[in-house]
Amino acid sequence: MRLNEDILRYLTVKIDKLPEGPSVMMTARPDRPRRRIVTKTTFLSKIHTAAIPK
Repeated sequence: MRLNEDILRYLTVKIDKLPEGPSVMMTARPDRPRRRIVTKTTFLSKIHTAAIPK
């Protein structure tokens, strides 16, 4: 899928000066819990422990 050059030109925003500090995406939101990163090892250990009958 390719974007038309006219659409990109329309969506471009010009600013005179960048704001100081971290961007909105980089600021932490204290009201939201952090997401846990699931690695291959933790995923496989969860599958292994779930498969063992108690």
